[in-house]
Amino acid sequence: MKRIEANDPIALYFMGTHRYQEGDYEGACEYWKKAAELGGAESHFKLAGFYCGEKEARFHLGFFRDFANGRADAAVKHLIIGANLGHDDSIKALKGCYIKALKMGVAGYELISKENFAAALRAHQAAIDATKSPHREAAAKFCAE
Repeated sequence: MKRIEANDPIALYFMGTHRYQEGDYEGACEYWKKAAELGGAESHFKLAGFYCGEKEARFHLGFFRDFANGRADAAVKHLIIGANLGHDDSIKALKGCYIKALKMGVAGYELISKENFAAALRAHQAAIDATKSPHREAAAKFCAE
């Protein structure tokens, strides 16, 4: 505990990992954030995986759990969050919801409104753009060769 109180990034990383294994994901995230702020590379790695996992989790919750159980409103909310985080399958699923509502032509049947779909598209593109950098593009080109 002394090392955690002294803001040792390695101790904070291990405490975050311990919390994660106990199922305390918020606690894990807090410890990893603090360690990352102090330069802990392992914590940066864990946080990256944690945030990437959230996009997938939102998609799976919405698409496979809520739609399957007849909770379309909840499903759309999860898909919007996933799309806002840059998840491609979430934005594709939202597009499907929007197109289905247009084809049915039934007033009030919208699973997602035109405005909300447009906002999700903008947020999705902004999230994708935020991950672009010359370094990432060079790495992708190098790996493709």
